[in-house]
Amino acid sequence: MTDPGSPRNTTAAFDAIGVPGRDLSRLLAETLDASVAVLDRTGIVTYASSYCEELFGVTPDRYVGAHFASLMSVRARPIATELLEQMTRGERLPIATWLLRRDDGSQLWVETRVSMIRDADGTVTGYITVTRDMSERRLAQQMLMRTRANYDALVRRAVYGVYRAVRNVRILDANPALLELLGYDTREELMALDLSVDVYADRSNHEWLVRMAQRGELDDLVEVTWRRRDGELIDVRLSLRMVEDDAGGSPVFEGIAEDVTERHRGDEHLRRSERMASLEHMLAGVAHELNNPLAAISGFSQLLLRGTWPVEDRKALETIGREARRAERVVRDLLTFARQGNVTRSELVDLHGVIRHIVDTQHHALSTRGVRVLMMLAPTPVYVQGDTARLEQVMLNLVANARQALEAVRGERAMVQAPLELRITTEIDAEAHVTVRVADNGAGISPSLLGRIWDPFFTTKEEGVGTGLGLSVVHSIVTEHGGVVDVHSEMGRGTEFTVRLPTVNAPDVEPPVVTVDIALPGPENTPIGRALDVLVVDDEAAIISFLTRFLTSRGHAVVGASDGMHALRIAEQVTFDVVICDLYMPEMDGVELIRRMRMLPTCSGTRYVMSSGDGPGSLMMGRAAALDADGLLAKPYTIDELVRVVEETVKR
Repeated sequence: MTDPGSPRNTTAAFDAIGVPGRDLSRLLAETLDASVAVLDRTGIVTYASSYCEELFGVTPDRYVGAHFASLMSVRARPIATELLEQMTRGERLPIATWLLRRDDGSQLWVETRVSMIRDADGTVTGYITVTRDMSERRLAQQMLMRTRANYDALVRRAVYGVYRAVRNVRILDANPALLELLGYDTREELMALDLSVDVYADRSNHEWLVRMAQRGELDDLVEVTWRRRDGELIDVRLSLRMVEDDAGGSPVFEGIAEDVTERHRGDEHLRRSERMASLEHMLAGVAHELNNPLAAISGFSQLLLRGTWPVEDRKALETIGREARRAERVVRDLLTFARQGNVTRSELVDLHGVIRHIVDTQHHALSTRGVRVLMMLAPTPVYVQGDTARLEQVMLNLVANARQALEAVRGERAMVQAPLELRITTEIDAEAHVTVRVADNGAGISPSLLGRIWDPFFTTKEEGVGTGLGLSVVHSIVTEHGGVVDVHSEMGRGTEFTVRLPTVNAPDVEPPVVTVDIALPGPENTPIGRALDVLVVDDEAAIISFLTRFLTSRGHAVVGASDGMHALRIAEQVTFDVVICDLYMPEMDGVELIRRMRMLPTCSGTRYVMSSGDGPGSLMMGRAAALDADGLLAKPYTIDELVRVVEETVKR
C-alpha cells in the first residue's frame, strides 16, 4: 500500500485538482505572508515571490538578478557577508534579524530564514530565503523589555518586600526591601534560606499557606510571624500567590510582605488607651462611692481606738482600720485610671534616685530569693517632670513583677545552676527621652496572655493574691507623665518592660538643706485654740455623723446639712467659721454651693474646706482649687489630716 504522505502521493493529489506538481513550490511561495526568494551560490536572486514588492517596495522583476545584500542598509550589510560565508562553507544557517532599506528610503526590521538547496550528490546549488516583517514584533519586544525594566525598577524601589520562591521555600529573587525587612546583607544569603524553617516562626503557618495557595483559596492578605536574622520576631502582612511552571517544574510563589509590627503596637496602644478611657467615668464613680463609706469606717475606727477596750476588741478595731486602709489602697489604684493625663504633682524628679531607692527597698526581698540585680544606669543624671511617689510606684510594680516571675522558676534554675537575674538599665536618646528597661530571665509570658497584661484586674496569680491592677497602674502613670510603656517577652528567655519618658534639663541649683521634722502630739492632746462653728455638708449621713462626733469631742459646735439647698437655708440665718463641703452632691455640687454661699452677708468671713472621694488629682478637685478654697480633704482621711485642715484653716 502506498504511503499517503509520500512525495509521489502529494504530487498526484495536486495533479488531481489541476495544480501541476512542478508548480507546487511556486504556489506555496506565493501564498505565504512573507517574501520568498531563491538565490544561487553567489547570492544572486533567481526568483522572488510577489510579496517582495509589499515588503521591499520593489517589484519581483527588479529584485531578480540583484545581490540579496543590495536591499540591506549599510549597517546591516556585514550580516549579509557573514551569512554568505556561512552558506558557502555549508554551515547550518541561523535566523538573521536585520534592518531592510526599502526602495523609498524607509527602513524596517525583518527576519530572514535560509535553507540550502542540494542536488542528488548533496552539493549545495543554491538557497531559499523566507523574509518576514518584524517591525511590530520588534516594537512589541522593545515595549516588553521597557515594561520589564520599569517593573524591575519599581520592584527594586518598593518599600514592601517582594520575592519569588520555589514552593515558597527557596528564594529565587528578592528586592532590597525584603533584605532590610529580614535583616540580611545580600540576596545570596536570602537564597540560601529555607523559608519554612529560617523565616516562618511557626512552620505550621507556612504549610497552611502553601496548601491554601495550591487550592487557589488564598485571595486575601494574611498575617504571619516571621523571624529576622537577629532572632527578633516581626508581624508581617503577606500577599501570596502560586504560579504554575509551564514546563512542568516546581510551582513558584510570588510574595509581597509588609512589616506591620509597629502598626500592631500602635493599634494595641490605641486599643489599650481606649479601654482605659472607657473605664474612666465608671472607676471615678466607683472610687467616690467607696471612699465615702471608707471615710466613715476609717474615721470611726480611729475614734473608737482612742478609748479603752479589752485586748480582743482592740484587735478587732485595729483590724477594721487596717482593712479599711487596704481598701483605700485599692481605691487609689482605681483612681489612677480616672486621672489619666493629670499628674497629681509636678516636680523635678531624679529618675536614677527613684530607681536606686526602689532597688534598695527591695534588696532584702530579692537577695533572699537568690535574685542578682544588675543596674546599668546612664552616666549622667536623668531628670523628669512629674510625681516622685507615683514614679516610685511604677518602678516598684515592675521590680515586684519581675521578682515574682523569677520566683516561679527558682526551683528549675537551681537544678541547672542558672542564676536568676534582674537587669535595670537607662538610656538617653537624641530626642531628649530616657528609656528605662526592667528585664528578667524568667519563664516569659505566653503570647496568648501578653496582650492582656495591661487590662485592669487581669492576673495570673492565685485568687486572693494581688488585685491585677499593678501593670494597669504602671500604664496609667507612665501615660499621664507623657511617656509610653511596652513589653517584649519570649517563652523560656524572660521578659523586658520598657518605659520611655521625656526628660528635662538637670537643675542648676544648690542642693537642698536637709531638715528634720519633729513629730507633733496626737489630736486628742492638741489645743484647739478656740471653739469653732462648723457646718458639715455631705449627702452621706455616716460622714456627717463621724465629723459631728469627732469635732464635737474637740469642743467645736457642729451643724449638718444633707444637700446644698439645705445648707444655703441654714447659712442665710447662721454665721459659720468653717464649712466642710463635699464636692459631689445631688442637685447642687459643692463648687456651686460655695459660689452661692460667698454671696451671703452671713458668710463673709467663712473659711471653706472641700472634700471628695475622687482624690487630689480629679477634675472636680481641680475646680475646687480654682475657687481658692481654704483647704482640701481627699477621702478617706485621717483625723490628724482633719484637725490640721479644719483648725489651721481658721488660724491663718
